[in-house]
Amino acid sequence: KLKASDSRSFLDPMPEGVPLSELELDKDEKFSTMEEERRKLIAEDREGNATRIAELEVAMNEHSHELAKLKASDSRSFLDPMPEGVPLSELELDKDEKFSTMEEERRKLIAEDREGNAARIAELEVAMNEHSHELAKLKASDSRSFQS
Repeated sequence: KLKASDSRSFLDPMPEGVPLSELELDKDEKFSTMEEERRKLIAEDREGNATRIAELEVAMNEHSHELAKLKASDSRSFLDPMPEGVPLSELELDKDEKFSTMEEERRKLIAEDREGNAARIAELEVAMNEHSHELAKLKASDSRSFQS
């Protein structure tokens, strides 16, 4: 029998910049239902059920991204939602290397020892907020330069 981790190789390992392991997919009813159906279809007739299996894999991947967006927005609640008047969603923080590096360090420190690492976590949150404001200023100046 396949272990859950073995049968998830088709999933994006870092949806929305969040490691799959942090999404607790086994506890998500919708994901578990799709995963169980996929498992049965594979056991029954992998080739004959290939189309439905592929559809399920796409749906499971999309659902993991939805869960990751929720997790990412929760984990970013300390950020100013409108730095420089620009919505956070427009800043593409997941694609920014500096922000992603700080976010990953923050995530590790929280997982390791939230209280013991509180000072460093707070420093990172301030730096992440400042960086989101820098990105927003760049975005705002870019959009103004295109207007006549």
